[in-house]
Parts: sequence; structure tokens; C-alpha cells
Amino acid sequence: MAAVPHLQPGLRLAALAALLAARAAAAQCPDGTPAPCGAVSPALPRIQVLALQSEDTAYAYLASALTEDLAGALVASHAVVLVGPRATAVAADYVVGGRVRREGDGVVVRCRMERRRTGRVVWTTLLSRTARDLPSVAPALAADALRAIGLQGAPVPPPAETNPGTYDRITRARYLVSRRTEPAMARAITVSREAVALDSTSALAWAGLAHVLERESLWRLRVPGLSPDSALALALAAAERAVELAPDDPDVRLFRVQVGQQVEPTDRSASIRADREILAAAPLNAAAWQQLAMNLLETGDHEQAVAAFARAVALEPENAERLTFLAIGYFESRQYDSAAALLRRAEAADPTYMLARAIGGQVALWRGRLEEAQAAFEAADRLLLSAGDRPGFLEEARVLLLRGDSTGARAYVAAAAAAADTVRPSVHLALAMADGLLVVGDTTRAFWWFGRYQPRRDAHFQMHLRDEPAFDGIRRDPRFLALVAP
Repeated sequence: MAAVPHLQPGLRLAALAALLAARAAAAQCPDGTPAPCGAVSPALPRIQVLALQSEDTAYAYLASALTEDLAGALVASHAVVLVGPRATAVAADYVVGGRVRREGDGVVVRCRMERRRTGRVVWTTLLSRTARDLPSVAPALAADALRAIGLQGAPVPPPAETNPGTYDRITRARYLVSRRTEPAMARAITVSREAVALDSTSALAWAGLAHVLERESLWRLRVPGLSPDSALALALAAAERAVELAPDDPDVRLFRVQVGQQVEPTDRSASIRADREILAAAPLNAAAWQQLAMNLLETGDHEQAVAAFARAVALEPENAERLTFLAIGYFESRQYDSAAALLRRAEAADPTYMLARAIGGQVALWRGRLEEAQAAFEAADRLLLSAGDRPGFLEEARVLLLRGDSTGARAYVAAAAAAADTVRPSVHLALAMADGLLVVGDTTRAFWWFGRYQPRRDAHFQMHLRDEPAFDGIRRDPRFLALVAP
């Protein structure tokens, strides 16, 4: 499919529409992917897990962890399709909900499952477990729910022995990280270290500590006594210790690969080899397929990347993240119609998933649908935690310009630049600022922003330079050629 040239400030919607109309619409399969279409798999029951409620807000962290683990156990069964908690109930065949309360040193969980169309209750349970047995709660609930509808999923490995205090701190840390504030992150690091101190032989504890430290390094939140660079070094050490303790756990190994990519961001060959080794042992791991796909995309292998993203979606067809990343694969390949179809599914699966909205805006823009693009960008901005989180967050300037509002476009970019000029940019912030400045014709400042991101040979940075349609108009500029790694 032909690429859309970079939009210079004077280009108007009619010109863009003419360029887009020149592309032939590719035939699509029902899932939004291009023809030829594969065989249709037998339909699996679709289950939606709603957030378990806590009778005491002090234990909201535990209810949140059990909800996530129950959903994860159902996915791991490969017997059902998991529907996201924010999707409309109409998307599910069954809906699971319940309540959690502390009792002594343990927990009591009440769950029920209803058939969506009739509202008939098909399963209820009252499960009581001591603190030591908390890791077994979610797998037990998942197995009971499946049996209630006549299914038996893949066997779930028995949970590893874990010190009760360690497990409690691990679940607290997970909840704190999800809040993504500096005080919460500082507390998450503290309780994660406490978890390891209580049981230094727990792979779960070391992996939890690695996750918290990796997020701190990536988000660059201010935590007293810890710099982002030192957090990354500590995260790598913790991830390696987790692998030593659980060498056969694919999720632990995947996370070690992820942390390693931050330590060495310029080369993906070792990561691709590691991902393939993990998949050889765990071919039904959707996260591994997605990670392999992104690594392939960052090396420029679009065909294999899209195929690997598609494998992840086939395993978790109602997962907004999996759908969005497959859409990214098509977007980077300039297959905008297929990307748009997948993003509609992602937004239906989770209307609050920011990345789906952001990529959806870019896809709509390059399909010439300005109103749709602006609505998606505005939704992404409402869901945005910080400017560096959203790829192409200044693409709205392009929408304003195409509508003839050059003053508004310049003001939009100037406001973003005033807030960002003094911060150390993330990869997406540097690229977005450069893109916005190119839109309003300030190429000198745009290249200054390109140069602000280091290391220049970062595989993800190079992927965006190489594949983003926004940069098509400057690809022959010597300054741009100097940026692109050979």
C-alpha cells in the first residue's frame, strides 16, 4: 500500500483525501486482517470477570490481586475467551463477580457466575483459605467455574510455597504500582524489598521487586535515594535472581528479557533468540508472542512481526492490548484499514485503553477522517498520565492544520514545547515533539528534538524513524539520514 507523504503546512484536507482515495481498499477477513483468511476456530465460551469487591477498603489490594489472578488462570486454561472487565456485558456469555473479606489470617471469597442472556446463576462458591494458601485461591476458583459449565482447562501448576507475609507484600506492591504516583511507587519499592527479606528463595518475590524497579526506571518517578538508572540495574539483578529460582517459568523469563532490553536498547537479536526459546517451551503464551512480535517489528521484519502479533490475538482475541499491538503492526506497514478494524475491536474490549485511542487517532488521520482522529486524540489525552506516555501526542496539531487553523496548531505545539523543553524526553516524547514542530514548519527545532533522545541507535526509536508515516516527507533530508542507523 502506498505511503502517504508528509503533510506540509499548506496541505489541505482535499489533497489528503485525494491521496488516500488513490489507495485500493484491501479485502479483509472478519477479524480485520487482510486476506487470505484462515480457518474459523470453534467458538469458545466467553467469560467476563468483574472486579471482586472488598468489604473493607484496607484490603482492596487483595481483591484487586485476586481479580487479576482469576482472570489470568482462566486465560491460562485455554478453554475460554476472557472478555475484559470494561467491555460491554453483551460481549460475554458468562459474567463472574464476587466479594472478598479478611477472616483471621486468611480470606473468604464469595463468587458467582451468571449466564448473561438469561441472568441465570450457573455457579456459586464460598471459598475459605488461610494466609498460607492464598496463592491457590485464584486457580481453585477458575477450575470450579470451568467445571460448572462442563469444561476442563489446561492443568494449572500448583502454586509455589510462599511465606504468607511475602505474598501479602507482593500483592500490595502490585496494587501500589497500578496507582502510578510517586508516593505509591516509593511504598511499592519498600514493601517489595520486605517481601524478598521475608523469603529470599521466592521467585515470585524477586520478580515482583524487579517489576516495581523496572516501572520506576521507565516512568522516571522521583523516589528518594533511587535514580532511574540505579533502579534499572537493581531490576536486572532481581530479574536474574528470579530466573535462577524459577528457570522454567515463561513469565519470569519473559520479564528478564524485557528488563535486558532496557539495559541494552540498541540490539534485539538476543531478545529474539530468547523469545523463541521461551515459545518453544510455552507455545500458548500470548505475552511471549507479543514480545517477539514487537522485537521483530523493531528490527524491520514487518511480515514476521504481524504474524507473531496475530498469534497473540488468536490466543487472547478479546484482549485490548493484544489487538492494539497487532493494529500497530499493520499501521507501521501502512495497512490502515486493517489497523482500523482491529482498533475498533480493542476499543470495544476496553474503552479506557489509552494506547488503542492514540493509535486509533493516528490511523484515522492517515485515512483522512479528521473528526474521528480528533475525537480519538482527545480521548487519549483524557486517559493520558503524562505526555511521554502517548505515541504521537501532538498529532492533533496536524488535524488543526488540515482544518485551516494554523494559529491553533502553532499554539498547541508551543504549549507542549514550553512544558517539555527542560525534561529528559522519553522516546515517544522526543518523536512527538519533533513531529509537532515539523507540522508547523519549524524543522530546525524538530531536528533539535530528534537529537535530544539518546541513545540514537535505540531499536524502538529507530523503528519509529523508519516506519512512521509522519516522517515520510523528510526522509531524504541529510539531517534525517544522519539519524537513521545503517
